[in-house]
Amino acid sequence: MKINRLRALRGYMAYSGLNNKLDQLASVYDTKAIVFEFEKLVPEHISKNCTLLLFRSGELKVYTSSSQWANWLHNRKERIFNHLNNKRFSILNLQIHNSPGLQNFGKRDTNKPDRPSKKAAGIVRNSAQNIEHDPLKKSLQRLADRLAAKSK
Repeated sequence: MKINRLRALRGYMAYSGLNNKLDQLASVYDTKAIVFEFEKLVPEHISKNCTLLLFRSGELKVYTSSSQWANWLHNRKERIFNHLNNKRFSILNLQIHNSPGLQNFGKRDTNKPDRPSKKAAGIVRNSAQNIEHDPLKKSLQRLADRLAAKSK
């Protein structure tokens, strides 16, 4: 009788999507705990310029806003890796990347999309004028019109 109830519960969780939600919750908890440990290990002025992404495969990727911070972290990669694994996090691989475009990644309100600048529409429109392939030219002109409308 107990086995049938357990099977029914597992089936319900899989059918309702609770398995995925519980996995996501566990992933968020692990990521926050790793960020906390990372911030204790790395000086504040460097950790403010870093973004951590943890993947299910046990891969931790650290994105930095400048090559200076990436170099600093790369020189201490083994120490950071060992410290996090000693805290019972199962990290199999630690990768450090320089990504200046992610300077404010995770620090903005994601519910409010960025508005394109008026310059962006002009740049796309100018690029379209130099294109000889008509379908691509029309697509770029439509894109420029959309960008101009969104920038208002």
